[in-house]
Amino acid sequence: MVTPKEQDVVKRADEEDEEETPTNKRLPRLKANEPVQPLKLTPQQHFTKPPAPYTEALLIKALEQNGVGRPSTYAQTVSTIKQRGYVAILNRKLSATALGKEVHQVLSTKLPGLFETSFTAGMEISLDEIAAGKQNGRDYLRGFWTQVSPLFGQQVITATLAQSAPSSGGTEGTATTPKRTRRTKSPKTPRKSSASVSTPVSSEYGTCPKCGKALVKRKGPRGEFLGCTGFPKCRFTSPLP
Repeated sequence: MVTPKEQDVVKRADEEDEEETPTNKRLPRLKANEPVQPLKLTPQQHFTKPPAPYTEALLIKALEQNGVGRPSTYAQTVSTIKQRGYVAILNRKLSATALGKEVHQVLSTKLPGLFETSFTAGMEISLDEIAAGKQNGRDYLRGFWTQVSPLFGQQVITATLAQSAPSSGGTEGTATTPKRTRRTKSPKTPRKSSASVSTPVSSEYGTCPKCGKALVKRKGPRGEFLGCTGFPKCRFTSPLP
């Protein structure tokens, strides 16, 4: 139970709090269409900055967030774009090269939609379902080809069908398989040894201690040496005296 004296103390404390300057100023209540005057104008200019370049770790994190690739393919993906010269490492960050920009421009222009993260992520899910037996692989490929075939020229389509057509000499669809010609084997030429004879056969360097045939000077990858004229049946060699 609060006594009258305690109530008076609490009331005076509240009045003192109201007299203090508030730390957080609030806007006054305004009416609709009420004209206001600005107190101060502070002009500031901001320039839009391009996105920060990826590091290898950030690129892998972005692939994971967008559902592109799998943990077993992340490192291979980064390695591939570096080996093909699409990106270069500058200050530990991946920077697109002129080749990488040109390839991206051509592919994104000629094949729109196929190089979007949403498309690749959807394909990853479909491939997982095919591997798990939840989706038929041929049906998926048929739908995929129906989707992308209008993006290719007729020559590319004809060449692709020709590659996949049976080799029985018949026709399938609009593509015909070229007739295969029988290749004749050319007679094999005797293989020469790596050590070439640079001196005619003579007994100038003595005879072979193994078979008794004359020794000759030969030249091999490691320099000149003495070899038996009975090679390859006799493989005796000796350094030059």
